[in-house]
Amino acid sequence: MEIKRDLYLKKLISFMWDSFPKIVVRHDIRKRWYDDNGILNIGILDFLLDDSIV
Repeated sequence: MEIKRDLYLKKLISFMWDSFPKIVVRHDIRKRWYDDNGILNIGILDFLLDDSIV
């Protein structure tokens, strides 16, 4: 699972040159946080219920 996640993150980081926000929606976290690359990690319920994210 970790290898697959790392592969997806590498692909996402390759698109860091554009101005769109980067969001990773995950089912295994409860609290949203930004990683070192400025990517928002958020749980699925928070993503679906919070209108201000998109």
